Amino acid sequence: MSLSQIDWLLLFFALVGALSLILFDQVLAAAVIIILMAGAIVVDRHMPRHPRRPAL
Repeated sequence: MSLSQIDWLLLFFALVGALSLILFDQVLAAAVIIILMAGAIVVDRHMPRHPRRPAL
């Protein structure tokens, strides 16, 4: 069972969100998590999991 690059990115975003919850205020951490989730969605849209041809 190997993780794809996107799975590693999502895991990284989750870790950053959890660390920001511990280190920062909860309101700031919530904003950070929302921004990272939006970034993950954008990355997921621009990097298809099974591309038929390279997207330029």
